[in-house]
Amino acid sequence: MLEDAARKLSSRIANGTLSGDLARLYSRVDSNELDSASVIPLVEQILRNEPDAPTWSDGDIWHAVFEFVAHASPTPTTPPTAIENTVVSTPARSTSASQRGIEQIHEMVDQRIIEELTGRVYENVEGFYERYFEEKDWSNNARNIYKESTAQYADGRWRNWPEHSLQDLFFKWFMKFQATVLSGRGRMYYTSANKVLMGSEAERMLDIFLAPADATFENGESDWSKVLVIGEHKSNPAEDRLVGTLLQLAGYAREVFGSQPVRRFVPGFTICGSLMRLYMFDRSGA
Repeated sequence: MLEDAARKLSSRIANGTLSGDLARLYSRVDSNELDSASVIPLVEQILRNEPDAPTWSDGDIWHAVFEFVAHASPTPTTPPTAIENTVVSTPARSTSASQRGIEQIHEMVDQRIIEELTGRVYENVEGFYERYFEEKDWSNNARNIYKESTAQYADGRWRNWPEHSLQDLFFKWFMKFQATVLSGRGRMYYTSANKVLMGSEAERMLDIFLAPADATFENGESDWSKVLVIGEHKSNPAEDRLVGTLLQLAGYAREVFGSQPVRRFVPGFTICGSLMRLYMFDRSGA
């Protein structure tokens, strides 16, 4: 009953519920990062409010719980940015969407994207899972996919993962994984097969992307207007977090926003070697 109530009560310190706040505090308890003195007022309130006491009140206890969470939770800090202001010295004077015609070449567009992203891309953002995977319409579906995928993971690695994550070997492995775990869900991952995606003037080939399973592509060529999730694969794990890798992914996000005017967000990911990193792009950065 208490657990059900915590799931229904809204958090006072973040998006989500009180249950999510308590779950995060449990991880701090498990790692001995929580000051035990912070829980004393809550314990005292519980002892003063035994069920048979004339002053017993659920409200007083829940108030103490909220106070405990507020004082025990670490103060949020601004996460580090992936592209610092020192990367470029020339301020952006217009958006990359203004680049047209002969200017629409990779060097110029990529430079403009860097200018737009400088100081607006944040790494290691706390609460990413809670914000995008808890208490959402897709949460149960995501949880079921996770449970099914665990059968493909053993001894600290994915089964049949290619020893050398070359692109062709990785794509073969991923498509087999998709057929086993992700099929029949109305969405499907594709590769652009070294072909430029239709729908933009800048010629970009998208490594891997999610689109509706029933999407039709004219002459077998993919189309930016149907892309739901963007992905970039690198064989070398050292390319994880490099500006160049992020720049490629941001270029894909730009194409999606350009061909889908009503899109507010574009989920993306990079896989460098066996390291996967998740991103969420909006129209102001990532």
